[in-house]
Amino acid sequence: MGYDGTAIAVRQTAGSAADDAYLDVRIVSSAADFDALRPSWSRLHADSDTSVFQSWEWQKTWWKHLGQPAAAHRLHIVVLTQRGDVVAIAPFVVETIAIAPLVKLRRLTFLGAGISDYLDLLVRKGLESTCCERIAALLAEDAGAFDVLSLPDLPDGSRTRGPLVEALRRHGFEGNVFVAEQCCRSLLKTTWNETLDSFHGHHRRQLRWRRRGLEKRFAVELDVCASEERLPDDLEEFMQMHQQRWVRVGRKGVYADQAAAAFQREIAGIFSRRGWLFLAFLKIDGLRVASFCGFRHRGELAVYLTGMRDPGEAGKFSPGIVLHAMCMEAMTGQGVRTYDFLRGVEPYKYKCGAVDVPNWAISMFRGTARFGRLKNVIALLQASLSRRIEQEMLAFRHQRMVHRLLSAAMGRYLRSRLSATVRDGLKKLRAPEKPITLE
Repeated sequence: MGYDGTAIAVRQTAGSAADDAYLDVRIVSSAADFDALRPSWSRLHADSDTSVFQSWEWQKTWWKHLGQPAAAHRLHIVVLTQRGDVVAIAPFVVETIAIAPLVKLRRLTFLGAGISDYLDLLVRKGLESTCCERIAALLAEDAGAFDVLSLPDLPDGSRTRGPLVEALRRHGFEGNVFVAEQCCRSLLKTTWNETLDSFHGHHRRQLRWRRRGLEKRFAVELDVCASEERLPDDLEEFMQMHQQRWVRVGRKGVYADQAAAAFQREIAGIFSRRGWLFLAFLKIDGLRVASFCGFRHRGELAVYLTGMRDPGEAGKFSPGIVLHAMCMEAMTGQGVRTYDFLRGVEPYKYKCGAVDVPNWAISMFRGTARFGRLKNVIALLQASLSRRIEQEMLAFRHQRMVHRLLSAAMGRYLRSRLSATVRDGLKKLRAPEKPITLE
């Protein structure tokens, strides 16, 4: 049903007579139909409490640069309408992964998976149970067309996660719902002093010491890109700073991938025109040394990616942390109440008053589906191994530049990486669905 590239429409009664309407079900599988969805998608997004990652702009730009070019991806957007109005959108894509000669895994997942920190269904408030029931029924009807339902990055506050899981189980799906990662967030008060006072005592004192020390010795300025005229040059500088930060420690950096860089350039322009982009730099004696690109949306500021140049003497004051403190202070006066560091548990986030908020994932199969489960485990382990090899090779080349190949320091490094790789490999074998990141 609809997996052959055609759009379909099925008339189906809703969960009970009290719903007083039928639900029309349509599967969008072409780029043209995806484009035509924009007005309805945007209205539903505006009326929901979802993030910028669920906006039509983000999802369509992801499809253009990171989804559509890959032959392995196929659109499968489920659209529910009630009395002619779109009331739910399940932004799915079917990903085909070759795991052996003539053996492939078909994974039904979210559009935007991989580079989006929050993903979810878009459902009109009050219709969560009804729409999730219909979506689950549709997926059960077509369960033979995919091997695994893998939905990552569902936020802790998702209104659809629970109803969808319950509906899937009623329709014969089995599997796990688990915390995959943590998203760190700081809560902002009405003033900066109140916000700072709410932080842990040690972290509060350290923030004050860092900022006073930096401002005492250098000319410090928060520089926010506030015009579309500046955006192209500022964005290119940010992307260079991001790459410099990661290459300096032997990592790849997001923008080493040309498709990711093209995606960033386009989405930055779109979000700038929507008023959602926040691109900030910390200038020390006139030089930009720290930066971040984030999104301001519905009273929240999300820190998406960061960049850093060698700060020289200023490094002892942690200019990246000072940048966050200055941005937090600016946001308190503008009605922003959540400073979201997004995925990852890097120590600097907790020094800025952040606490963990879980991101959830759903991994389910139709019935026992033993072969599908086996293929899924193999695909997850293969992908993890491929990423790990790439990361370790980059890190090794960096260490070889810093230390002599036969030095004692290189020996200590290799022993530490071998130990970490074995430990992480065992973790991955025990829980293939959960991400393991390079330390």
